[in-house]
Amino acid sequence: MNQNEKHEYWAKHIKQWQASKQSQQKYCEQNAIKYNTFVYWKGILKEPVSVKKKQFLPVAVISSKKDVREDSQFIQVQLISGQTVCIPVTFSTKRMAKLIKMLGTFHA
Repeated sequence: MNQNEKHEYWAKHIKQWQASKQSQQKYCEQNAIKYNTFVYWKGILKEPVSVKKKQFLPVAVISSKKDVREDSQFIQVQLISGQTVCIPVTFSTKRMAKLIKMLGTFHA
């Protein structure tokens, strides 16, 4: 069985299980399927996270390039909460990604 066939096979079983209203364990027993394998494929085939949860917010530029001094060393980001975060221009992209992820977990 190739990978596409496996995906189809397990997607079919997952849909049948959902329609059956049985527990996963019971469905697996009745269909001679290994429970651990079923759970594995259910995780592989789970629906992706809603796009709404992973959207970027609009950004407003509050000063033009001509207003920015050549020696500016910080980027200012104003959050929805009204707070401003000043980030050094030397901040690594890896650290920036962590910061954005962390800020995204806080709710006002």
